[in-house]
Formats: sequence, C-alpha cells, structure tokens
Amino acid sequence: MFNLSVVVIVKNEEKNIARCLESVKWADEIIVVDDYSADKTAEICKKYTQNVYQNKFVNYSLQKKFAFSKATKEWIISLDADEVITDILKKEILEVLSRPSDFNGYFIPRKTFFLGKWIRHCGWFPDYQLRLFKNGFWLMEDAYVHEAVQINGKTGYLKESFLHYSYNTIFEYVSRMDKYTSLEVQKMLKNGVKIDIHKIKSIVLKKALRTFWKMYLKQRGFLDGMHGFFVCIFSSVYQMLIYMKLWELMTRNRDLNKESGIK
Repeated sequence: MFNLSVVVIVKNEEKNIARCLESVKWADEIIVVDDYSADKTAEICKKYTQNVYQNKFVNYSLQKKFAFSKATKEWIISLDADEVITDILKKEILEVLSRPSDFNGYFIPRKTFFLGKWIRHCGWFPDYQLRLFKNGFWLMEDAYVHEAVQINGKTGYLKESFLHYSYNTIFEYVSRMDKYTSLEVQKMLKNGVKIDIHKIKSIVLKKALRTFWKMYLKQRGFLDGMHGFFVCIFSSVYQMLIYMKLWELMTRNRDLNKESGIK
C-alpha cells in the first residue's frame, strides 16, 4: 500500500488503546511497545497487531527509540494511546504519501480535549507535532519528558488535525501533572540546574503568574470558558510544582550534607 508503520507506546491504556488503533487499522503495519501493563492493554493490542513488544520504561525518548527501531516500513506515524487519526486526516496522509516529495517529515496540528471539550486557545491549538516522518531520517535526544523527534532533511505541514483525548477527569490531569513535574525535575538535575533556595517564593510566584498571564490573557484562554480557566490554572500550578519539587530536593540534600559534615 503506502509503506506506512504506526508506532504507539503504552502502559495500562485499556480505556484508550482500542480507539487509537481502530483509527489506524488501515496502515500497513502497527507497532506497539508495552511497559508491562497490568490491565488488558496488551490483549486489546493483539486484536489489531501481532507486533506487540514488552519493554521496561526508562524514559520517553528511550521507549520511543526502541519502538521506532521495530518499524519496517518507509514512513512512520508516532501516536500516543489517547490520540486518534481522523478519517479526513487519513485521507490527507495517504494523498501526501502517494506523490513524490522532498520532505522527510510532516508536522500535524493537534486538537487537545480537556474534560471533553476541545481547547481552541491557551496556546493549545494548532500545537503542531512532528508525527509523520521517513524511517531512518529521524533523530531524538534523550529526554525524561516532552521528547521530540528531529528530522534530517526538509519538513512540511499538514492541514488536518489529529485528536488528543488527554484529560478526561481532574484526577487524571493531577496524576499526570505529578508524574511529569517529577520527570522535569530529574531532567533539570541531570542538566545541573540549581536555584537560590532563599528566593524560592519569588521564583514560584513569577513562574505561576507569567504562565497564567500568557495563557489566559495573551493566548486568550478566557475564550474557552471555565475549561480554559482551569487549563490556565493547572498550567500555572504545573510550573509551581516543578520549582517546589526542585527546592524540596535541594533542601533535603543540603540538610543531609550538613548532617554528614559535608560543606
């Protein structure tokens, strides 16, 4: 057909994965890499493909690299379990792959839903993501979170969007926020980032206020109603948590060093 692999990494995604894979069952090949899910994720995936691999999660970039390495087709679409390719986007992808081009990758706009509502503002749309690319032309630096594919060569942009059903409940959002902020702190520590722990109050407040002002006012999050307000509040808290957790670790290490006599 169009020589296309779809690659998805998963962990306990039984509520989402069938919707995702159903939307791409037209592809030549589906690759799923599962971090030893405790639910029925792997069982559901095997209804759509036999290319289901178990691999222990270390960080997002390593898991994605492992998954991409299993793809055998000329082109790759990278998706998350809570994402969906629409019929109209499918048509555009197939049209693009059917004609000659000097592009090695394509950015695709993403529509993200929060509590069931598509967030049009807050900087959340069009939110272009590089998800369609030629196999063998991709690069990815190691990253604990927010990993990004880079392309060796030219890239283009598609018109139609894929759907991201990211946050169905407040609990789900808060749980992911806790996980992602901890990963952000790990990345900062690895990169040697430090803060003045005596100025933590001003740092936290500045990060939160700047984020809210940018998303709610400059990026017109207020036009998304209460959903937009909550998105901007949570995004501000996200920034606060990163630096609060960094402060927590630095303070704990400082106290431990004092107890052990290390200056």
